[in-house]
Amino acid sequence: MNEKQINALFERANNFIRMGNLKAAVADYTEVLRHKPDFAPAYFNRGFARQHGQGDVSGAIDDFSDAIRLNPDFAEAFVNRAIAHTQQQQYADAIADYDAALRQNPKLSHAYSNRGEIHFLNGDLRAAANDFRQAEQLKPGYRYALAGLAISLHAAGEISEAQTIWRGLIARNTNFSDSEWVKEELGWGEELVAEASRLIAKME
Repeated sequence: MNEKQINALFERANNFIRMGNLKAAVADYTEVLRHKPDFAPAYFNRGFARQHGQGDVSGAIDDFSDAIRLNPDFAEAFVNRAIAHTQQQQYADAIADYDAALRQNPKLSHAYSNRGEIHFLNGDLRAAANDFRQAEQLKPGYRYALAGLAISLHAAGEISEAQTIWRGLIARNTNFSDSEWVKEELGWGEELVAEASRLIAKME
């Protein structure tokens, strides 16, 4: 297979991802890598497809690791590997990957926000609040970061500021008064949703 054919196969795999056919995308990326095993973007994209289409989190971690091995400055590969580590509750590894991503690109608001969630789960509420604040400063109005900041402050006993932030979220979208909607919309786990529920209950 020549370079033009490899590139065409890679683009077909990318199109499969856009169409939601992640199984087909994995097959094409695997074929690309058989002919071009040093192609970091193919490892990265196959990792995404494995993670989101097949639930193969371990395989995704392997692919993101290969992408990082080939391109140590691949910030988004660190972010995606961190997400996979979080899915496996490997929180220390996830934080290390977010740290690496942010050293390379300190403007990744979603990396701060995701790391803030892990700090919350670890009970480090100050670090969680700091990360959520940083995410919102980089992306003003970022509701995931604002919601995370609110529950971090609430859990830390800073009730007034937490309620002020949450009222602002409700003013933008009344669904923020429904913790089940928050769970689905933000993709939060039970611990974050439970804190959001306690915050909402105090505001009623």
